[in-house]
Amino acid sequence: SHTDSTLVFTNPFNGEQFFTTSPPLVQPTNGSHDFIFYGFFLRGFPKHNFRLFANATYIMKGWNSLGEKFGNYKGIGIFASKTFFHKAGVTIQLKSEIIDSMRSAKNTDLLALYNVDTKSTGSMKLMLSPQVNYSFGKLTVFGLYELPLYENVRGTQVVTGTQFTVGISYRFFTTKNPVCDDALFKYQCPMHCEGSGSNQPGKCPVCGMELKKVN
Repeated sequence: SHTDSTLVFTNPFNGEQFFTTSPPLVQPTNGSHDFIFYGFFLRGFPKHNFRLFANATYIMKGWNSLGEKFGNYKGIGIFASKTFFHKAGVTIQLKSEIIDSMRSAKNTDLLALYNVDTKSTGSMKLMLSPQVNYSFGKLTVFGLYELPLYENVRGTQVVTGTQFTVGISYRFFTTKNPVCDDALFKYQCPMHCEGSGSNQPGKCPVCGMELKKVN
């Protein structure tokens, strides 16, 4: 919903309540139909346990029923990761994003209705995010630090500060593969992706690299 309301007044005599539409920046959704475009590139270097990954995202925002259009989003990310001893890993991410300014329909005054100044929307950011992780089987402990290198916001806005995140992730499956040991197969992925073993030559279904014959 993008039309949630806030109670502003209750008539003490007859109990009649009056509501006003909440500002668009606090609505659960923006209420528009958007187009999302995504692309990625992955390259692995198995001899060095090193991977390069890049992705690009473009979100074309549409207009909602209130005459509001949030800014289009453009983001590019470059990742470099290296694995040590098959359990520890280090990842460095360089991310850039551009958010266009918010727009309103011809007869819609966002400043008067919701105190939203469209001249104070939109930004350009460049962030560096190193991450370390260690796996215990299916359990992974990770730490992520986000450092803004450059930020340019339009008008008056709250800028992005440094952030540090610590978390735990656990992988589980509802069904179990009857053959779970890749060592039983003649061909294996050089990146040792789980579930990639095969008795025929081909490509890894996880990372796309050519399977190597086990000597």
